[in-house]
Amino acid sequence: MQKPIMVAGFKVTLLFDGLHDDELSTICHLSGSEAAADARGRYGRDKITIPVNCFLLEKDGKRSLVDCGAGTGWGSGYGRMREELASLGITPESIDDVLITHLHGDHALGLLEDGCAYFPKARIVLSDKEWAFYRNSNKIDDVAEGKKGAFDVAAKIAAAYGDRVLAAPAGMVGDGVELIPLPGHTHGHSGFLIGTREDGLLLWGDVMHLPELQASDPEVSIIYDLYPEQAAETRKTALRDCLEAGFIIGGGHLGCFMRAEWNDSACRLVPIL
Repeated sequence: MQKPIMVAGFKVTLLFDGLHDDELSTICHLSGSEAAADARGRYGRDKITIPVNCFLLEKDGKRSLVDCGAGTGWGSGYGRMREELASLGITPESIDDVLITHLHGDHALGLLEDGCAYFPKARIVLSDKEWAFYRNSNKIDDVAEGKKGAFDVAAKIAAAYGDRVLAAPAGMVGDGVELIPLPGHTHGHSGFLIGTREDGLLLWGDVMHLPELQASDPEVSIIYDLYPEQAAETRKTALRDCLEAGFIIGGGHLGCFMRAEWNDSACRLVPIL
């Protein structure tokens, strides 16, 4: 477990849930197959292996999570976030809020255990656009095969948590926590800004999966982006904002806390610890 950081009075701990392995064919590019092949070559590995992260926020006796991993929903390779919480002496009952960036299984299935609420007292907070889209069965046919899983995740969360789900618009969702729309990866994909727009931490979910490629070339995509062009524009905007404001960045698939910086006319993400 990495050393926590302090941001605007919050103690923020990165929690590791597991490793996600995938084929190189997962890497795409908006410019087409040749650019995708070039990106795969630059990646320089035989397969994709990326961490799955969650974040613990602690302030004034309140505990929140940003995302909660896959729990037992994706098999034994995931769910380590629960072990890391236990090692800190933190029980599921002591979590007040779980803030969800989007409804993919590796970010939201950790809310569940055998169809029931794993966090029995928590409020679940996510984008109203994300919730409305994936709770609308009429939208299922609009989504390509292989990208429909979030509809099932949403239905299970609704059954387990009921009126403890808060579908929120962009803006403040707690003391010092702002929901920031970052659409493209999913319909209502969002991040959470901890602190202020002058000096904060942006927990940006899945804006990037492969920072070594996507920071310098935001048009590198992955097959799981629901709207690839919109996701690329979101990456460009998020990088610009992080460069201008100096935000610390935490991501669902970044190895550590990072900052964006310019290097030889290209952007890159560099660890802060």
